[in-house]
Amino acid sequence: MGETYECFRPDKGVVFVGEKVSHHPPVLAIWAKDPQDLWTLDIVTGGKQKFYGKSLEFQPGGTNRLKFKDSDTVYTWTLPAIVVRNIMSGTKYVEVVGDFQIEASSGEKAEMECIESSTWGGKGSRNKVEGTVYSADGDEECKLAGKWDESLSRTSDGNSYDLLWRMQDPSHDPSKQYGFSQFAVELNEITPEIKDKLPPTDSRLRPDQSTFEHGDADEAEELKGKLEERQRGRRAELENGIVPQWFDKDGDGYKFNNKYMEARDNQKWNNDIKIFQV
Repeated sequence: MGETYECFRPDKGVVFVGEKVSHHPPVLAIWAKDPQDLWTLDIVTGGKQKFYGKSLEFQPGGTNRLKFKDSDTVYTWTLPAIVVRNIMSGTKYVEVVGDFQIEASSGEKAEMECIESSTWGGKGSRNKVEGTVYSADGDEECKLAGKWDESLSRTSDGNSYDLLWRMQDPSHDPSKQYGFSQFAVELNEITPEIKDKLPPTDSRLRPDQSTFEHGDADEAEELKGKLEERQRGRRAELENGIVPQWFDKDGDGYKFNNKYMEARDNQKWNNDIKIFQV
């Protein structure tokens, strides 16, 4: 509870702040924008887990809202289920499965489906996504097809496809970096530019996470256990309710209050919060 993460990357066109705002049930609040304020993104995400013996399924919940500065249109969307396969044995992998919708307040929408892989199709049948975009009047505009981990294209005639998006190539040695892109590899890095600006609650300061990143899995597991034991010791405090610092309750969700930006600019963090202390 109270753990945060920031990503201030003007070179990538993004400013991002996230905070764990609820412990039971677990809820994350996220706010992001581009440095020129051309768009803003608000997400409140939670969900439910189900264990099926050989797989673990996470069904996301919450709200996702995107707004552009030059338009009054607000885009909202749901998320499909995330499944971790081969929990007990075999090669573990993540699969996204199910339907989801993207809707515009002006009436347009996209109906999408992440297709479950086939038993005999192997890796080639995984991660496929298909969908149809409709106008505000309900007319079909185009079809979408691709793989969520590779690329997405559209077609309006069924023959020729226009590439909309392609995933960035993995880092120079993906086998040692979990197949991450270079940007993903950099997300946990404490650079000189941010070293003295991070609050004490930033997840990059978690001792178990940094230890695991440096290859010491046994020590990381031990530190994680100590953190969890300390959290259990704070259970009464958590159940009585800790007010989030950077997001205010707003109906069924949470709204970014901009206090994070003020605290970051003035370097006025609450250093009495020691959630990562072991």
